[in-house]
Amino acid sequence: LTDLGYQILGCTALFRQIHSPEKLEKPFMALFSAMAWFRFCYSLRGEPWFGQRILPILFALRDTVVFFFFAFICVCAATHAHYNLEVIKDHDHPHPFYGSVLQVVRL
Repeated sequence: LTDLGYQILGCTALFRQIHSPEKLEKPFMALFSAMAWFRFCYSLRGEPWFGQRILPILFALRDTVVFFFFAFICVCAATHAHYNLEVIKDHDHPHPFYGSVLQVVRL
């Protein structure tokens, strides 16, 4: 499934770059290159000199997903509360929600 996503993202990035060669396709190309490096690192898990040492790290990362998901939900709740309080009244930000996100993330 991740290989399919990698291929779709790569084709999208390349086609968008081909159709507008005068400007650089930054977002899709950046994601595509990052995925290429992660894919390379993940393919090294089968090597005997690297794989046995990287497997505990992969298991530890898998165990932290729940923590980061919970932290993300807490940040969303705080942002929602801050936005509903309508604390941000200045015009420095393009949207009050964006201002609320910045305030909560800074905390």
